[in-house]
Amino acid sequence: MWMTRVCVYSQLLLFLPLFCFGKGNLEFIENKNQWPAQVQFAADLPGGIVFLEQDRFTYVVQEAIPHCADSECHAEGEHRSVDWMSLKAHAYQMIFEQAEMDHATQPKAMLPNYRNYFLGNDRSKWASHVAAFREVVHQEIYDCIDLHVYSE
Repeated sequence: MWMTRVCVYSQLLLFLPLFCFGKGNLEFIENKNQWPAQVQFAADLPGGIVFLEQDRFTYVVQEAIPHCADSECHAEGEHRSVDWMSLKAHAYQMIFEQAEMDHATQPKAMLPNYRNYFLGNDRSKWASHVAAFREVVHQEIYDCIDLHVYSE
């Protein structure tokens, strides 16, 4: 009985962060050097992003940037700087303690679209034709347990 509870609780804790950010199909984007090396895949979330790494998920969440009409941002011909805005953001990680990470992470269900990342002047950080997938599988994360990461 306690093993069933552990399984249910662990499933809730694992996927609760994804439910908190809204519904929809996530696209897991492969890392082709556009992000730090420990990131294998990333998915945009409403209000943030989740990075899938070898032994953890890193969630970065931020409040929405306020939008204002011209009349609110510029008072009587006076230009108002963006310095008055502050962005609140948090990052937290879900680490898979004592997980077996010797097995490869496999993407599944490749999408027809791709992305290009040409950010900054460092060409080594540029990536083109970056594939997106509907699912990522961490095989044998624990003995006889595969972790399937997807959304519907």
